[in-house]
Amino acid sequence: LRDESVVLYLDALTAWHKSPLYMDYMRNITRALKEKRKISALEGEDNSKIKLEEILAIVNMEKELE
Repeated sequence: LRDESVVLYLDALTAWHKSPLYMDYMRNITRALKEKRKISALEGEDNSKIKLEEILAIVNMEKELE
């Protein structure tokens, strides 16, 4: 999108950052850092809906967006 339109790219990026998946991802990352725990240790807990493999996929996607 960035190559086609910077405006569309920024709109898509904003939508991504407001998405429930991104919010869950950020909650888990923040919680792991705050509690000094591995992300994999949070997997399966009641308030953690996202799985480790999904987090890794998001990290890879974010790298590609840069």
